[in-house]
Amino acid sequence: MEWWRRTIISTTATIKDVVKNLSETGAQISLVVEPDSLNLVGVVTDGDVRKGLLAGHALDSSVSTII
Repeated sequence: MEWWRRTIISTTATIKDVVKNLSETGAQISLVVEPDSLNLVGVVTDGDVRKGLLAGHALDSSVSTII
């Protein structure tokens, strides 16, 4: 399996899910896709997570708030 496939995360995921994905894969990005079609919606980096948390988003907020 290509390494990048492990970085895929659904638009239904939370910020906490992204943090877990970034930690588990060791990659610097998570690829955010629509769950049914797997169309790419955007990417999230650890910097995006930090900025989102500083902006007041909670770990249980949707990943879509920080794309």
